[in-house]
Amino acid sequence: MKSISARKISHAYRQVKRRYDRYGISIIQVAFNRLVLRLRTALDNLCYPFFFNKEDLESLFSSRYEFVDYSAGKLEWNGRLVQRYRQIATEFSKLDGLVISGSLPQVDNVRFVRKISPHHILINPYIRPLVKDIEKLCSAQTKKVIVRLQSTDFTFSIEDVNRFKEMGFSILYEYIDPFHENISGDIPEKIYERHKRILQDEGIFVCCTADALKKEVSINRANVLLSPNGVNLEHWKSSDKPNKNSAFYKELKGRNSHNLPVIGYHGALAKWIDYDLLKKISKTGDYFLLIIGQQYDDSLKKSGLLSSQNVFYAGPVDYDFLPQAAQAYDISIIPFEQSELSNCVSPIKLFEYMALGKPIVSTETSEVLKYRSCLVSQTHDGFIKKLEYALQLKNELWYRKILNEEARCNSWNARAKQLLAFLKEEQFKV
Repeated sequence: MKSISARKISHAYRQVKRRYDRYGISIIQVAFNRLVLRLRTALDNLCYPFFFNKEDLESLFSSRYEFVDYSAGKLEWNGRLVQRYRQIATEFSKLDGLVISGSLPQVDNVRFVRKISPHHILINPYIRPLVKDIEKLCSAQTKKVIVRLQSTDFTFSIEDVNRFKEMGFSILYEYIDPFHENISGDIPEKIYERHKRILQDEGIFVCCTADALKKEVSINRANVLLSPNGVNLEHWKSSDKPNKNSAFYKELKGRNSHNLPVIGYHGALAKWIDYDLLKKISKTGDYFLLIIGQQYDDSLKKSGLLSSQNVFYAGPVDYDFLPQAAQAYDISIIPFEQSELSNCVSPIKLFEYMALGKPIVSTETSEVLKYRSCLVSQTHDGFIKKLEYALQLKNELWYRKILNEEARCNSWNARAKQLLAFLKEEQFKV
């Protein structure tokens, strides 16, 4: 029994070490940071009644709004990536919602509450009396209170779900990505159980980002909405004239000395990327590959792609600068390996590419096949031929109109309106 326990501990240690090695953080540093966070959180819980004015919360709830969006998840708000959690919250606040969003206080600099806009606040979800006060104010509302829970947030429990139901809140569960170790790492058994119980509860509203996920969910229930990811049009159309004198563009120009057409990709770099395809593109000598994103495992390093002369890995780029960096693309690509996993993913980058107005070439996955703007191929040779065609389309007015129209139809604003309509419609069926 001791040897089994030792093996489990060793395995857990390796998993945690790999998770933080990708960010260049040691386990000792992580342990120290967690200890500091726990001490600070304990102190702030004690200080809350004396240093936070609850009248500010009461004033917020007495303002004019049509509904409350309450998401007390422990999710990063100010990270390099701006994902669905933040995008939907931002759009809800523009649609006359009172939005209360959880955060990672050590990253987002939130001691108790931080105001984002007149009807949108970030809260520290680790301050228990603050959460209790907010939920008490929510319970007293005559307006609809929506609690958004995301499948990718492992911090909430089924007990939390039951508590929200008892308070009379409308619960929206967003099934975002399939549960797979290549995306989420080791997944605790309690998360699978939580997921299963939520899907079986017809009193909880469920939306899925991909058809394959919706098909899976529809086995257990009828009331499920397909709600793919989207794009912030204003953000991605704000950088039509990038600063070519920036350090990024100077380095890109120096590396692409032959001024080859730039094939651009931004997003996660992990095992689901078809690195063999990227190497084949590089070997043609006809293109320059620009790759932007966070390495989630060692697959990029092991692929050998970075040894190619006409490849520039720029590393992660902040969301605010990403549209400027992506303006360097002549063609944008989605080089996912064709698999059951990739068929379950709605790539945010797909809609960002549309908003950029750049031709899109992708390997064949279920979600990209829905859009006229995507040039899709099942084979490597076919993909390279699509790149040639994409260069011809780059300045074609009719093609750019398709990109613009598909971007407009897939904005985060459109997604938020769709979710509100779904909640209103399904409310009368429950």
